[in-house]
Amino acid sequence: MRTLQMQGTAHHEAGHAVAGVLVGIRVEKVFIFADSPGDMYQGECVMDASSITDLSRARQDPRSRRWVQGQFRKEIISVFGSPVAETKFLGITLDADGLIEVPARLKRYRFGHPQDINTTFDLAIRSWPRTSSDKRRDLLEETTILIEEHWRAVCLIAERLLEKRQLSGAEVQELLARAGC
Repeated sequence: MRTLQMQGTAHHEAGHAVAGVLVGIRVEKVFIFADSPGDMYQGECVMDASSITDLSRARQDPRSRRWVQGQFRKEIISVFGSPVAETKFLGITLDADGLIEVPARLKRYRFGHPQDINTTFDLAIRSWPRTSSDKRRDLLEETTILIEEHWRAVCLIAERLLEKRQLSGAEVQELLARAGC
């Protein structure tokens, strides 16, 4: 039986995968699981480790700073893709600050990672002191548009995750191609 929690988790992880791939981060695999029957579903989207930004490099070499900032933008968008997709699936709108007001019908629903947006933005501020809340809003808006434009791909990946529980990076690419991405 597909619970709302299971479906939300699948859309959450599909949001990571779609946003990540569309900004140029390679997905190695994506999966959902529950430790035992009746447990809350969890998941993970494993990205290619070589695409993760080495922030220390930018601090040591100012010439690489612009490249690292571009990479960090991609990472933020890939992380923002999950709550954007999960809340879209649930019919909830994120406000400009990435906050949600949970309707009464979902008070018992446990979101995949409600801290994704805040954690990522906090890291951005520590890494790039000039990053502002306006930049956060811009990246959230950019991510929302990306997920909206590629919603079919998110749904295809989520549906396949619900069937198989795990997808390889090649399967994610195939589903993106099928969705016209």
